[in-house]
Amino acid sequence: MTGFLEVVVFLPNPTGTAHHFLLPAMLFYSVVWSVVALAFGVTLWLACRLFNRPLRPGEPLTRWYLAVLIPLGLFVIAGGHINMRYLPSFTDGRSLLFDAVFLAANVLLGLWLYRHGVGWGWRFIRRPSRRLWWALSAGGVAIGLVAGSVLLWGRPHVAPTVRPARADAVPNVLLIAIDALRPDHVSAYGYERRTTPSLDQLAREGARFTEAYANSSWTKTSVPTMLASIYPSAHNVHHMASGVPESLLLLPEVLQLHGYATGIFSANSFVSPLFGFDQGVEEFYHEDVSFFKNLMLGHILASLRQYSPAITWVYRGLINLDLPAPFGNRRNIAAPGLNKALLDWVRTLEGRPFFAYMHYMEPHTPYAPPAPFDTLFDPAYRRPYETDGPISEGFEPFERSDALTPQRRQNLIAQYDGEIAYVDQMIGELFRRLKELGLYERTVVIITADHAETFYEHGGWGHGKSLFNEVLRVPLLIRYPTVFPAGTVVEAVARHVDLMPTILELCSIAPAGFMEGTGLVSLVQDPEAAGDARPVYSELLRPARGSYGRAVQDGDFKLIEVHTHDEERWLLFDLAQDPGEQHPLDVEAHPMGPPLKELLASFQERAARMAVAPKTVKIDRETRDRLRAVGYLH
Repeated sequence: MTGFLEVVVFLPNPTGTAHHFLLPAMLFYSVVWSVVALAFGVTLWLACRLFNRPLRPGEPLTRWYLAVLIPLGLFVIAGGHINMRYLPSFTDGRSLLFDAVFLAANVLLGLWLYRHGVGWGWRFIRRPSRRLWWALSAGGVAIGLVAGSVLLWGRPHVAPTVRPARADAVPNVLLIAIDALRPDHVSAYGYERRTTPSLDQLAREGARFTEAYANSSWTKTSVPTMLASIYPSAHNVHHMASGVPESLLLLPEVLQLHGYATGIFSANSFVSPLFGFDQGVEEFYHEDVSFFKNLMLGHILASLRQYSPAITWVYRGLINLDLPAPFGNRRNIAAPGLNKALLDWVRTLEGRPFFAYMHYMEPHTPYAPPAPFDTLFDPAYRRPYETDGPISEGFEPFERSDALTPQRRQNLIAQYDGEIAYVDQMIGELFRRLKELGLYERTVVIITADHAETFYEHGGWGHGKSLFNEVLRVPLLIRYPTVFPAGTVVEAVARHVDLMPTILELCSIAPAGFMEGTGLVSLVQDPEAAGDARPVYSELLRPARGSYGRAVQDGDFKLIEVHTHDEERWLLFDLAQDPGEQHPLDVEAHPMGPPLKELLASFQERAARMAVAPKTVKIDRETRDRLRAVGYLH
């Protein structure tokens, strides 16, 4: 009944998806209240034994159960939703006043139920038939047992076997984006912490690009650039409600036309069919609505998990439940869930070449790695751990966020590194399974990040607020032994717009449509090509806040143009002398200022000429909740 009332009363929404929660919520609360009732009954029995006051059969025990459980359920579920939807933060005076009044009302309700209501209900139930009462009780217990078995074990999945692929087949392609991963936190790039043994091994087996850059600093804008080889102001996916326009030709569409099976396995809510990323995609594994995250108990555990590893373990287990039909279709979008989904899918392809884009979310805020990764790099720090920097909507360099103490910043980075180490372990497990299936050696493996992360280098936290290189420089590893010799280190510039033409070249597919990028194979096979100019053009457009930024990097010099409302700034850096971009030069006086301004304008004009019509989608409440949970909305 609790699950039914919470879904029907508190979770209705215009998209009509709340009904998917109904049965899982009812089953979940059957288990929860069974456990609570059992614990309460045992406690009451022990208290009676301790004080030598034996329980009387029947009515008094029922009074105790319902007089406690009904008010408790109302206070936690109804009070929680009212606080979340209609009141300020839980610590605000108005919220505290409401909680006190609501608690008093539920205490009075409990007293009334004990003295009057339960007795009336008991007489009503006894009147028709005691057999009916026992039948209903037995049915409730049966539902609870079934629900518990489903929640704990689910239903086994039997995957089809794989036929060996033909030796002369074209290569598979596995493009992996690790959200918010900085290259200087990858051990293969010289990081002092051993965060990424699996990525290190991949770098030894293939090519490591030391100067790879994203063309924007947040997911929504960056991923279309990777999959379409076109700049942000041309694909026009640059605000929260932007969708990928149908007129944009994406990499999966091209590969599908050439016989590839195509799949996207995404833990990022932006990279989903809602926002148009399903063009040319046969298998799209993304985050379905989590019934548990939407229930009040889910919100409570999410708030408490930073204080206890046990609560974190319980919370992770509940949100990653994979319920079989008809109980639900919850998808585990943590790294193990993405791995399983990909492996289950490739087993069905029977040797057909595949393209898969995987988007892991682990290093994204909030940083909450599972044990033992949460204490791996800062074991002496006491809970609660640092999971996110101070929230700020400012646009760097105009505004700065609040700072953290050195100890808190150190732990924040330790949690971030723990997330990296965890996802690296999961990627290593994925590679091991692909080897068992005989697919690894004939698969092009590309690992990068959609953007990087800032830890207050310029007064901000996270990403999507600047165009400095701490959020634009990304790792790029490519393994395909027939083209990229083991241990290759490429110091020439590589960009996200170069990924699509590179993949098409490796698959022996002619360029499709207009692409801004150029392939990266020549940088390895033709030493002279490494010296060719490959400027990096990046954009960050935030029209809803009246802010935008553009940047161009050519050789050792970088120019950033930033605007917010009626302010503008031009920042010029000599990266050879100032790699941290801390000391801007005089744009007008420096000889590199004017030519970089012209180069920036030429990129902007070309992107404007190639721009496609923007697309806007309606974001449902569940998607907003998921985006809010990872800091995109506040």
